[in-house]
Amino acid sequence: MKVEVKFEYRESSNHVYKTVKYTLNGKEVTARNKHIRELLSGDDTPRILRQNTFFWKPAPHSSWRRRREEEVKQLVLEWLQRKGFTCTVNPYYECLIIGVKEVEEEEVKKGR
Repeated sequence: MKVEVKFEYRESSNHVYKTVKYTLNGKEVTARNKHIRELLSGDDTPRILRQNTFFWKPAPHSSWRRRREEEVKQLVLEWLQRKGFTCTVNPYYECLIIGVKEVEEEEVKKGR
């Protein structure tokens, strides 16, 4: 089974934008899917992947926003790599991280 995670995080002067998309074998699924929930569960899962950012406030200065974007991107990138995903950062759109992993059905059931 091929699992793909696309993560995007940006901050503008007024809003915080976060998008996470999960794909199983080319079909987009939600985080409520049992395979995704089991695969991405654990105490080390970054808070940004679990929480709603609707009420989050962006940093007041653009340099702070870029720094926070970079910190969040690194946090998610390192977490995906620890989970065994092959990760790439889109060179044309640096806010987008794509993680791909081939998973056996048994691995998904064990939450690895």
